[in-house]
Amino acid sequence: MKYRPLFRALYEASLWAYPPRFRERFGPEMMQLFDDRYSSIVQSSGSIGLIRFAAQLLTDLVWAVLRESIDSLQPDPQPVIAADFHFTLLGDQTPGPKSLAAGAVASIALFGMAVVAMEHWRGPNWRGDLYTSASAAPRLSGGGLASLPASGLGSSPASEQTPAGSRSSILDDLVGLFDIADVVALGEFHGSLEDAALRQSLLHHPDFPKKVRYVMVEFANSLHQDILNRYIQGGDVQPAEIQKVWRDITTPGGADSPVYAQFFDEVRAVNLRLPDNLKLRVLAGDPPLDWSVVKTREDWRRVASTRDAFAAGLLSREVLEKGEKALVIFGAGHIWRNAAGGPIPAGSTLVPLLDRQYRGRIYTVLPIRGGSYPNSGRLESAPTSAQRPILLILKGSPIGALDPNEFVSGPFNLPFRMFPSGITMDDVADACVYRGTAPDLPVNAAPAAAENPAYDREKARRKQLLAPPIPGPRPLNAA
Repeated sequence: MKYRPLFRALYEASLWAYPPRFRERFGPEMMQLFDDRYSSIVQSSGSIGLIRFAAQLLTDLVWAVLRESIDSLQPDPQPVIAADFHFTLLGDQTPGPKSLAAGAVASIALFGMAVVAMEHWRGPNWRGDLYTSASAAPRLSGGGLASLPASGLGSSPASEQTPAGSRSSILDDLVGLFDIADVVALGEFHGSLEDAALRQSLLHHPDFPKKVRYVMVEFANSLHQDILNRYIQGGDVQPAEIQKVWRDITTPGGADSPVYAQFFDEVRAVNLRLPDNLKLRVLAGDPPLDWSVVKTREDWRRVASTRDAFAAGLLSREVLEKGEKALVIFGAGHIWRNAAGGPIPAGSTLVPLLDRQYRGRIYTVLPIRGGSYPNSGRLESAPTSAQRPILLILKGSPIGALDPNEFVSGPFNLPFRMFPSGITMDDVADACVYRGTAPDLPVNAAPAAAENPAYDREKARRKQLLAPPIPGPRPLNAA
């Protein structure tokens, strides 16, 4: 919105190219149309839309002046026609020297502004490298990934890495998916260093904020959405306050790994270096659970049982129904398609719920667990020359034809088959992130971070509530 006053002043000045009677009659309406059109363009197209808008205004102005000069020679006056900024003027007054001079000045100004904006767009401050000159954002996670062992995408924080080498290909591929889908669901293994480094590097890809407005995550309690909003927008939020966002989720201790706090730090760092119209929003995808009123397992179950339905509804309201785009980061099991085994009813998880209404608009990307397990060598049909990780499209590929019970759910050592016979990997997801045979590195909470007696006691209470009841001895008279 910072360019609105300049655009508005130039457009208002350009009205002096029109006859006085026209300005008196239609001037206010034209300015109102300008305000409405400007707001619509900023919301839908951003800066590149404003460049087109400036060119359109310039064309309209020059055309109006030329038509006014020509038609003023006609003997019969014609009515004035106005329609959505394409103003064609057929009046009975020839524009005077002052009007023509004002029109020429406004035309030159608008044309020059368009050229400058185009050059500015091509420069680093408009291409996503704009955050390179800003100061680093404050962090709450005590160094986050910087203190973790080197593996996969590197040991330094994602904010200090430039996507290059083995990372540039998969990051470009992931960002490119938003050209064909409105939502890209990126599955994760909880606490995985490789998954964390990949998504944080993705945040810093120069094209990511140009294409994506929202990120919905599993590891944030929506009861604290206001706190999360303030933090990622650069507000003054105390550590104890922001920590509630991931500590109060429906799975006690499920987001204590520092990779989750680090993710919010990275979003904050990116937003502090972005213009307002490109700032990212993070949607807390876990349902609003107030642990202070949870006294029994049933209290918890009433909320926790809505996890996937809540996330699907949130994404529908805030993203899909508004024509926006979003990156979704949830545990891999939430984005499986065609799962039918185990305790979770078929079709009740996040992506299957979304597919009912938005099939074709959701693109799913699963992580394939690294390391060696039975038959994992069959995954090496992936290009051997490519450095890991790589994005593999499953549809029509040899890997897509494999059994997901081996390669998707198999590494979890489940005692049952998650997928029916005949279901292949490309029935379960659209693509996968393949990291090769190097084992995953889980990142657990550091002992120092866990030294919070009050939180430890509360977490223990929550886990005790969730523990299934221990069956007692059967009464002697039981049937």
